[in-house]
Amino acid sequence: MFIYKSLSLLANFIFNFIGLILLLRIGLRFLGANEAAPFVDWIYDTSDPLLNPFREMFTTERTPEGFVIEISSLFALLTYMFLAFFAQEILDNIHAFFDQKNKKKEVQSA
Repeated sequence: MFIYKSLSLLANFIFNFIGLILLLRIGLRFLGANEAAPFVDWIYDTSDPLLNPFREMFTTERTPEGFVIEISSLFALLTYMFLAFFAQEILDNIHAFFDQKNKKKEVQSA
């Protein structure tokens, strides 16, 4: 039980961190944040490796008002959200399997 909770918390933390970084990147790019600012530079540097599998998949669009829409980043965010869901489902199924197995042992030994 402890291992399941620990793995579940770790997976949630990792995927929530990834989601937050990508959301910040999307927002900063959309608003045209100054890349020379240390925080903006850190967000871009941190999110770059997360976007490598999705780079050049879609074009980056500019609105007439000058806002930037990084469709690859949006797609990456959705993909990581689905991966988080599937990772949690796998952990839940493994936990349910072993929990059911332990209950059968308890019934047999009683």
